[in-house]
Amino acid sequence: MPHLNLPFATETDLTQGHLAALALRYSLPHLHESIRSIQLASDFHVPRTLRRYLFDAIQTSSFEIVSPLDGRPYSAKYSVVLGGDKTTFVFFEGFIVGIGHLARGFPLSALILPAQRLFLKIVDDHWAVRHEHLEQLAEQLHHHPISAPPEPGVALLSGDANFAHHVWNQLPSLQAIVEHCDLSGTVEIINTHEPLGSITQMFPELARFSPRHVPDVFLEQVNATPKLRLPVGSIFIPAKLISRLLVAFNSRAPSEQEIALRLRIAAHRSTILWLSIRTRTRAPTNQAQVLARIGCDYLSRNPDGLIVLDGHSVPEDFIENITHDKPAQRKLVEECSAIAAEVACKIIAQTSRSESVVSAVGISIAQTILLAQQATVYFCHHGTVQHKVGWFSSAPGVVHCNRRTLQVTDLGKYIADQSEVAEIPLYLPHDLVESPTEFESEDAASSADIAENYYVNDIQTASEAVMRLFATIRADAHAVPPAAQPGMARATVIFLVLVALVIGYLNAVANIFA
Repeated sequence: MPHLNLPFATETDLTQGHLAALALRYSLPHLHESIRSIQLASDFHVPRTLRRYLFDAIQTSSFEIVSPLDGRPYSAKYSVVLGGDKTTFVFFEGFIVGIGHLARGFPLSALILPAQRLFLKIVDDHWAVRHEHLEQLAEQLHHHPISAPPEPGVALLSGDANFAHHVWNQLPSLQAIVEHCDLSGTVEIINTHEPLGSITQMFPELARFSPRHVPDVFLEQVNATPKLRLPVGSIFIPAKLISRLLVAFNSRAPSEQEIALRLRIAAHRSTILWLSIRTRTRAPTNQAQVLARIGCDYLSRNPDGLIVLDGHSVPEDFIENITHDKPAQRKLVEECSAIAAEVACKIIAQTSRSESVVSAVGISIAQTILLAQQATVYFCHHGTVQHKVGWFSSAPGVVHCNRRTLQVTDLGKYIADQSEVAEIPLYLPHDLVESPTEFESEDAASSADIAENYYVNDIQTASEAVMRLFATIRADAHAVPPAAQPGMARATVIFLVLVALVIGYLNAVANIFA
């Protein structure tokens, strides 16, 4: 492997005139053609779900890029992958192409020329390939000096601790691979996380690739053996993928808590309000009071309604994946459970309707998504907790977040556009939220968008606004019980009853012989 003599000159201006100047300065006569070939290879072969370079690599065990040095197309030889964000560097003859940015579906993001010490950022974004990634690449090249020829075939990299990124930016690509690629080639799958469950259980067609689990903290060890390893990437969740996932989720044996919740919700014949709970970051500091008020007002307008309190959900690979911070996740479940109990107590104290509030905190992500299929309407935090219901069903809802985010134009449409089945959510009016609006720098503002808590300044007015929004987006909410919506089939309910009876019998036998 080559040596990287850092630092490199970084260029972000890819206009034709500037590229011509760079080509002259660095003796790269075919720089423009090379950049263009990278952009073409990065385009989607299957719209929004499978990039051309990945399709070509699966079909032929490589993909080609035009060299900026001599204008000839060269095949990718091998790659070096970085742990954590799966930023990947693909080595060609005399140049390197960087792949990065999970949320954009891992486009080809950079062209690196080691001899010229030149770094061209094709995707100029904080989450794409950055100069610090080059420093990490240099370390990998130092620690893994490889002289052997690359292994044949291609390895696909998948997995993310965040289930929403997994279902948005990775699983659709696997769906497209199953549908559009010849699966007879030499292909390997490496998973760092499986937050929604086993890849082979969701995609039995990929079992022949013998997917293996490599925790992301050990992912860089695969670089010891040269091979072309590429991240799967997508930016859209098709309806057929959601159908596939729901079938897989339904086929798994639920826990006793999950059985009880699913039976309770399946038996409910009126409207269901889904309320999310989030702790620590990106949450109202007066969250319990806000949710309780909305819950009470909802039940006053929907006397037969049911409220489901959703909080932190546990990933499917929680036990076996060593990279999950298990004490931290259990702490999150405890914190969300405490808030759920507080909200439930407040609602019950004002409505005397203990049967109208249930908590779904702490169950698996997959089972939470199944429960959310029954929601009539939701009130959720912006981000991952909303996606459990908003990306997997057509339920309408209202979203809340800090003021800066609330002021983003057409944010609801952007969120809905990522899933084929999603309805456009409405956002809480920004004047009902208090949060810092002035920051020392744009980086500080961006950090605030990610982590900033906020305060609902008029809870009653906010609840009334939410009720009006509910009426706007679902005027016929009384007329459509959840049982009439796509979701839990009658056969599933019967299956759950049988499972519950079996579990009860086994527990009784265990008690007899204890």
